[in-house]
Amino acid sequence: MHSETKHELLGALQYFLIGIIAEGCVIRWFDKNTGGEQMMIWIVIAFTLTVLRIVILFYAAWFRGAEWRSISRRRWD
Repeated sequence: MHSETKHELLGALQYFLIGIIAEGCVIRWFDKNTGGEQMMIWIVIAFTLTVLRIVILFYAAWFRGAEWRSISRRRWD
């Protein structure tokens, strides 16, 4: 399988899990709210998890990049 296809499938799986987690939270803790309130709570939870995912990906790429630069510097110095 191509690496781009794997990357897309993993991204889709991550967003699917974010949706399931948000739905589970709404069902577990906010089941007494009206439908509109539940939808807003679901959106807030899903948005928060998505932002957290992006932050984690950003820092992982940043640390990985910093590590790669330090290795290449040692190789050339």
